[in-house]
Amino acid sequence: MDCWQQIKQQLLQLLKAHSFGTGDDITQYRLEIALPSAETTLLAWLKGQCHYPRFFWQAREAETQYAVLGQARHFTRLGEAQQFLAQPHSSSLRLVGGVTFEGEACFYLPRLLLTQDSDSTTVTVTLTLCREDIQSAVYAFLNALKSAEPLAAIDAGLTLIERHYTQKAWLDLVREALNNIEQGHFTKVVLAQKQTFAPDKTLDPHDLLAQARSRHPACYYFLWAQSAQQVFLGASPERLYRRRQRRLLTEALAGTAACGEEQQQWLLQDGKNIHENRLVVDDICHKLSSLSCRVDVAPLSSRKLSYVQHLVCNIEAELKTEVNDQACLRAIHPSAAVGGLPCAAALNFIAGRQNFKRDWYAGALGMMSSQDSEFCVAIRSTRLSKDKSGKEKIAIFAGAGIVAGSVPLLEWQEIERKAMGILSLFPAEESGEK
Repeated sequence: MDCWQQIKQQLLQLLKAHSFGTGDDITQYRLEIALPSAETTLLAWLKGQCHYPRFFWQAREAETQYAVLGQARHFTRLGEAQQFLAQPHSSSLRLVGGVTFEGEACFYLPRLLLTQDSDSTTVTVTLTLCREDIQSAVYAFLNALKSAEPLAAIDAGLTLIERHYTQKAWLDLVREALNNIEQGHFTKVVLAQKQTFAPDKTLDPHDLLAQARSRHPACYYFLWAQSAQQVFLGASPERLYRRRQRRLLTEALAGTAACGEEQQQWLLQDGKNIHENRLVVDDICHKLSSLSCRVDVAPLSSRKLSYVQHLVCNIEAELKTEVNDQACLRAIHPSAAVGGLPCAAALNFIAGRQNFKRDWYAGALGMMSSQDSEFCVAIRSTRLSKDKSGKEKIAIFAGAGIVAGSVPLLEWQEIERKAMGILSLFPAEESGEK
């Protein structure tokens, strides 16, 4: 019997002893299981399962990985999720999920939460049961748990079947945005491109995320699947915020150049990119001012990624005692880094000109609890989908911030470089458009 089957058997034993319909509203059981090696990953375990929803999360500066399978509770309003965490019995509970770019919330209290530190051979398993749970349904869920399935290299090729904007259409859109900026309608707007590809082989999202983790260090890694038909994943460099009690860390990640030492020096001195970053800094500081006792801004620096590098400015705030995650998410998201400034005017322009829903792209995704929370900005991401016939598509998103001084052709080159963060995970890509 392998370690995963040991977990299953121990969970079934706990379930047998549990008294359903009585006791506390929420009951949690925790197990610790030794793995044969640290190379046995939670992603491989998730890959082997048949249940949904599922979620994988590893924060940018953290060693801990989280894998979630199934739901004990589901919240579709941010206020409901926050109210649940404010209850006395919820102090040790974590919710996973977030808020889409358009502001729609989705959070789950995990049925199963597995936690593993990097290079550790121990997994902590948390089973959450609710008073209203039906024993037979939970038994069926646990009894269907499988062992891990080995992660595999990506060998699928991609054929481009649709590009939302051709180069000409993109250049025209950027020029229109610049005209609006010149007329004073807004000072920044973040435009997005969506490309849709057909893979020539079946793609497994867990394999794709594993590839992203190996290719793109120092990122947030996430996989968010509410069903087998829609899986959203990515490796994002951008933090929305991290909160530990009342201490909040966030950042302005805006201003982009190609990689290279000369490009880095140019980026740190370029007026247009510095202006773009400063707009985001000022926006975040303004939004935090009413929530915080103090807000501190670090000096401007750069952050190098695999295909691009960004200007970044770290921001730290001490939150007022009564401020919670609901207030932080509503205030900060979407920031000027992914929406624009002023926010309402920029979002109106996006809604009127970009006729595709961003959904989780550029949304806020992460984990939330009463004690600490962390969310990334879900950029450098892709959505895998299947239609009723089982035909697969993969949509890849990339965005660019437009401010006074933006050059349309350079903004096109920027979104092409950003899309390479996902496209580079595949061995080949055909560029023919249909």
